[in-house]
Amino acid sequence: MAALRALGQQGHPATGRTMVYVACDVLAGTAHAASPVEVAALVWAGPGELAGLVPDGFYEPVQRHLDQAMAP
Repeated sequence: MAALRALGQQGHPATGRTMVYVACDVLAGTAHAASPVEVAALVWAGPGELAGLVPDGFYEPVQRHLDQAMAP
């Protein structure tokens, strides 16, 4: 992965932990959960599937990035 740009940071609403959001480009390899303790699963999802996976919505800067990156 290659970091493209920082999108922002905020406290996680449930845990209070600082979450840092970074837009990345996949360069090679296979996607996997690097920390099964913190990440239960990994899925590839299209624009129409995201709302069902994140029912409380995305952090606004992340949503803006996704809207732009997934635009036709």
